[in-house]
Amino acid sequence: MTTAICSYENIRQITSCTVCNRTFKDPRILPCGHTFCIDCIRNTMLDTTIMACSICLAKHTIVNVDLLSQNVALMQLLHIRKIDIVQNKQCAICNVQPSITSCAHCSRQACVSCLEIHRQEVISDITRETMEIERMSDELKLALNQTSNDFRDQCDETFQQANKRFDEMQKNLKLLNERLCA
Repeated sequence: MTTAICSYENIRQITSCTVCNRTFKDPRILPCGHTFCIDCIRNTMLDTTIMACSICLAKHTIVNVDLLSQNVALMQLLHIRKIDIVQNKQCAICNVQPSITSCAHCSRQACVSCLEIHRQEVISDITRETMEIERMSDELKLALNQTSNDFRDQCDETFQQANKRFDEMQKNLKLLNERLCA
């Protein structure tokens, strides 16, 4: 039985992303050969096209994360692991306790204690993402207000210049008219 647990633990480690410490979701291979979840790569890169591998620290220029190759062998291993867990009805998280229920969010089979931990992780992830969206929304609102104010200022300045030019042209026209009539 110890061998089976060690085997499951080894498979769990192999099928877990070292960035998020969760089972891989859409694993992608970096040019250095290391694999991470596509979302972990995106989150690590933020607003740049350069990514440093968190394992070997190699720096890679990545123009489009979606073009990175999917780790097909790992996808097959994840599929086999999922089938094995479902057939053995073991917790997909700890691989030790029998599975009692499945997560409503991701359908993972889990024991009660792991499901509660997983639920807290999901809540934490959602909270973090919500805060990030709110922060980005606030930044966008500020940028939009600034752009709107700048545009309004430019419109006012252009209007004033047009009025000034119109007044000058009207004055010149009046002078020309007086000269012609004189």
